[in-house]
Amino acid sequence: MGLIKTEIDVDHAILHMIRKGDVNIEEGDQIKKTVQQIIWHPELKNFFTAEFIVKNECEIITENGLILRPDRMVFKNSSVTVIDYKTGKKAQKYYEQLYTYADALKSMGYSVENKIIVYIDKQITPEFIN
Repeated sequence: MGLIKTEIDVDHAILHMIRKGDVNIEEGDQIKKTVQQIIWHPELKNFFTAEFIVKNECEIITENGLILRPDRMVFKNSSVTVIDYKTGKKAQKYYEQLYTYADALKSMGYSVENKIIVYIDKQITPEFIN
């Protein structure tokens, strides 16, 4: 997901992974299906359009020197949506992680519009955190 900002990046990202030898063609096909389920999900598709500035896996350095790396930050003007992808079961530490990202972005002057954990399994399940 780190290589994907919008839908047009999907094929290039999969091809890149195959060429690097990270996945074979069959795995690439399965990954593509999963990625498409994410970017076309009714609750998520708006965050994969060209109207936003997207930062994937970019570091945030907090005032205390802590280095954070959210999976995806989607900016529009002074607001941001933070998205993190998880393949495991729900855990309290995931919520804490999102709150830490949000606090860091708020301290930088951004309004955090959404905090989303996207659980990737047989189904794609986004969870919007308050």
